[in-house]
Amino acid sequence: MAKKLLTGFTLVALLFSLAAFSFGQGTEAAVKGNIAGVVTDPSGAIVQGAKVDLNGPTGDRTMNSDTDGHFQFQLLIPGNYSVKISKEGFKTTEARQIEVQTGRTSTLSVKLELGTSATTVEVSATAVAVDTTSTAVASNLTDSFYESVPVSRSVTGLF
Repeated sequence: MAKKLLTGFTLVALLFSLAAFSFGQGTEAAVKGNIAGVVTDPSGAIVQGAKVDLNGPTGDRTMNSDTDGHFQFQLLIPGNYSVKISKEGFKTTEARQIEVQTGRTSTLSVKLELGTSATTVEVSATAVAVDTTSTAVASNLTDSFYESVPVSRSVTGLF
């Protein structure tokens, strides 16, 4: 009888620990964001094997574009990032101030120009945060939003 009780208790403990682990995984992805993009040449053809360097609040990361010219950095802390793309025979291109928002994927479309990698092209446009995998409508409240909200400064305004 005691052995059955111990086995049942062990099974319940195992189920709770698996549920807590899976909840933690989903929570981490929900509070972080992603940067994804595609690298092309001036004719619009994909560029595979381009070196993509990411710099921002999460730290520095590096990867290469895949056979379809795509790259994706996942589970990034919200904030502003810089992405530098380089490939032999092309000018180095850098996109700055790419805003990563919670639960969103910021998408880049990078067109490398022909030339030497000693020349750097700086892209000053911001990335559009579009999550193509979801139909949900949401909004992120940033510091600039809170700064622009009028707030009453009197005691009666608090109530």
